[in-house]
Amino acid sequence: MTSIQRLLGYWVIAIVLSTTGLAFTQDKNLEFSKLKNHLTFLASFDESFDADFAKGNKKVMTASEVSRKTITDGLAIDGIGLSPDGKWGQAIDFKIKTKKIACYGVKDNFPYSAKSFDATVSFWMRTDLANLPKGFIDPLQITDKKWDDSSIFVDFNDKPVRDFRLGVFSDLKFWNPENAKLDDLPQQQRPMIDAGHVKFSKAKWIHIVITLNGINHGQETLCKLFMDGKQVGKLNRRQQFTWDLEKAFIMIGIYYVGQIDDFAIFKKALTPKQVQSIYLSPNSLSSLLK
Repeated sequence: MTSIQRLLGYWVIAIVLSTTGLAFTQDKNLEFSKLKNHLTFLASFDESFDADFAKGNKKVMTASEVSRKTITDGLAIDGIGLSPDGKWGQAIDFKIKTKKIACYGVKDNFPYSAKSFDATVSFWMRTDLANLPKGFIDPLQITDKKWDDSSIFVDFNDKPVRDFRLGVFSDLKFWNPENAKLDDLPQQQRPMIDAGHVKFSKAKWIHIVITLNGINHGQETLCKLFMDGKQVGKLNRRQQFTWDLEKAFIMIGIYYVGQIDDFAIFKKALTPKQVQSIYLSPNSLSSLLK
């Protein structure tokens, strides 16, 4: 092979690789742009605690405690503010463990249906494991009752080595008719995905996605947990959720110390490609609103 032939070969390879990379980027951009059609709620925290976009009430509220005995409009909690160093722009910053909880209404913001529903929750987290308070911590919990009864949540457990977990807990009487203690149940009976000891740090944002497919349709459903664009676990089981939408809330930062950014809800279970498109996007989901 002559030097000219060899050089021409390198050019062909370079062109093929460039074209492949461009196609990949265009594919991801197309998947990302389509997400606007499925969006029901988005809080970027760039301007305020209120949502940028919401099918329901976009205003943030304050719960007196996790049991939500009282709910007041607005957010004025010592230790919770807006930080300028978000994943993009500003982020909500939980500087200390607080009793009061930031929350948003579920009605119309989350695609719940008593008959059948699909949904996705997407957000970015950054926290220092060494500074997490003791006990259970729920960066996210969505329910009208409590953590083990019609509840979707992610948490850090209360062990010395903190595991990060997803819980999708149906109506208590449906998934746990004997009302047994969770720790007494075999692992396979717990409606949870345990991602293990994820190395969260104050230097790295981690993308969290929860997809729910076929809740309340009477057959086996599929729930998945993605972290940084990769599936880390799934639940295959029947799920039954019964919510009073006037009492159901999206609560963020329960006893949590760290930051959350670009919190979004979609009315479908996003595909792995769509999850990847959010993780790899150079832009905030708020760019979909422009």
